[in-house]
Amino acid sequence: MPPYNPDLDENPPAEWTASRQRIAAADAVLFVTPEYNRSAPAVLKNAIDVGSRPYGKSVWSGKILSVSLKEVLPQFV
Repeated sequence: MPPYNPDLDENPPAEWTASRQRIAAADAVLFVTPEYNRSAPAVLKNAIDVGSRPYGKSVWSGKILSVSLKEVLPQFV
């Protein structure tokens, strides 16, 4: 999915539109992802941003959203 850019709100990329439609059709959304630098990965933040913009048109309104981050520890052999 292309990074969120408010300059593209007037003519959003097809990936943004498809993602927004899938979120709007869902009752709830669950994200499960490995953590990145002790936080959520940037691509997850981007997906949430795409769904919440443009201002006043968030597809997250009224949705149940859960984010589960998994710490990935290096394995030593």
